[in-house]
Amino acid sequence: MWCDRCGRISRRVWVYKWVCEGCQHTIEIPIPIYTRTTIRHLPPSRTEQYGCRSFKPSSNIRGYLERIPNHVPRFGGWERMVYVFPEGGHVHHFLAGNREDVDGVYEGLQRGRLPFRRMGVKSRLNGLLTSNFVLNSGEAYAQASNLPARSMTENTRIELEAIQWLQDAVYEFGTVYNQSHKNLSLDGDEKEMHWHDDGEHTVHGPVSSLSLGSDALMLFRTKPTPTQKPKTVLSLAVRHGDVVLMVGKAVQRYYEHCVRVRGHRVSVTGRMVLNEGMRVEEGVWRVLEGVERGVGCARRRKGRLVFGKEVEEEKEVEVEKKGEEEEWDYPPAPPSSDIE
Repeated sequence: MWCDRCGRISRRVWVYKWVCEGCQHTIEIPIPIYTRTTIRHLPPSRTEQYGCRSFKPSSNIRGYLERIPNHVPRFGGWERMVYVFPEGGHVHHFLAGNREDVDGVYEGLQRGRLPFRRMGVKSRLNGLLTSNFVLNSGEAYAQASNLPARSMTENTRIELEAIQWLQDAVYEFGTVYNQSHKNLSLDGDEKEMHWHDDGEHTVHGPVSSLSLGSDALMLFRTKPTPTQKPKTVLSLAVRHGDVVLMVGKAVQRYYEHCVRVRGHRVSVTGRMVLNEGMRVEEGVWRVLEGVERGVGCARRRKGRLVFGKEVEEEKEVEVEKKGEEEEWDYPPAPPSSDIE
């Protein structure tokens, strides 16, 4: 943008204002408040089932439809798809449907006019910025961009509410998040978070993300090797209110993912980051090790198999006694799942 005071052309760094990098002249940028009625949606798909736009049967991934028990905070009664990867990791896709629970969080994050900004990219070319606007709080972690962060205690009330959604989503794993990453895409911009993994050695436990606003497409592919090209194995339609968890280091070790979005969208991601020198209680390590053991054996899930084929040695599973508090209620079995 050209400054009418000093004549310098400057980049837009902040989402709600433009600041001249020469004379610091500031111009406020008005952005409307988006709601569920004004967000953009993916084109209809004849093959989509339970939020899955495409699935590659030869990947040996298995997808189970589950109904979350009523005692789970906030998500009791929701449906979710759990994708079990052959190497042992899981991806959980919580399906919000038409629930309006998160509408207040979405609008609140906009009305709060939070200091979203573009960050510097680690590159030999000085001055490059990310194409999207981000806001971080909590522990520092390594990424492709330089991400300064506020303390978790500096989060506003509405940010804490968004983080609590993520905290409740990982209820069964006992994870406590100490890092939050918020990502803002503007309407009219077609954005893509390029292929990457979240396998930084300082990140432990499930990585979860709450999607607010326009639909996004989240894709998973195998990592390239010297002899094999990457193959896209799973494509998810992530909609307003959906939550996606990536559980287990195997998901990050063998796969990478990207997110494509066109339209106004805010995503809130939670991580547990344990940097060098941090004091960690023994009980925390036991919980994290338990998560890895649990997903590492890649056992059959309790829900109904929707995508993929059951593993022979896993067919015999002990049936839970009826009437137990933990019993899960399953939807009817869906139609054929071999969509490509």
